[in-house]
Formats: sequence, structure tokens, C-alpha cells
Amino acid sequence: MACIATTGPAHGATISYDGTYSGERSPTIAGTSSCAGQESVTVVITGNTLKFTNSEWRDVPIKFNPEPDGSFSGVVEDPAGHVVGIRGEATGTAIDVDVFNYGKGCEHHWHLEKTPR
Repeated sequence: MACIATTGPAHGATISYDGTYSGERSPTIAGTSSCAGQESVTVVITGNTLKFTNSEWRDVPIKFNPEPDGSFSGVVEDPAGHVVGIRGEATGTAIDVDVFNYGKGCEHHWHLEKTPR
């Protein structure tokens, strides 16, 4: 999986990632005909939880523990039972994530911008 590097916080700075982020999920690898195409997605971050919503899933919780530079990764099971690998970068105003669904062979890139309050 490719990882998009972005500028992280200054050393010692604390960033609050809490909030709503919206944007698009674009396919980068379409392993099967059941792989989703480009679509709008939203995530809501509260503390150490990222809740993902798209046209198929609503408020799917994902553990969110970014490193001091904003990078994060993990493996989760989606509601359909597929193992999904996640690797991303968060800046506090934007999130870029590469997501690979091992069950379907699909990969998507998310680019999300924080929604002003």
C-alpha cells in the first residue's frame, strides 16, 4: 500500500483531530467487479475512534491512534466480515488514507477535509 506523506505537527505540538471530515474515496486497485467506484465519504473522529460512513456503511468504528507525526495504521474487519488494512496521515485539517480490502482485492484512497464547525 502506498502512504501519502503530509506535514505533521511541530515537535511537541498537540493537534485535536476531533471533528467531521468529508471528501471522496477513489479506487486505486479494482480487484473484483464488486469493488466500489468513486464516492463521497465522511468520517467523524472523537477521541480514539474514527467512524466511517459511505453509501454502504454508516458509522463503522475504527480505532484511531495517530503517531505524533499524524501517521496511523491498523487492520479492521468491515461489517461484511472482510479484513481491511488502513494506512494514513492526519494533519488536523485533512486526512489522506489508503485502504486495502483483502477479501475483495480492492484498494481505495480517501482524501478528506475537515468541515468547519
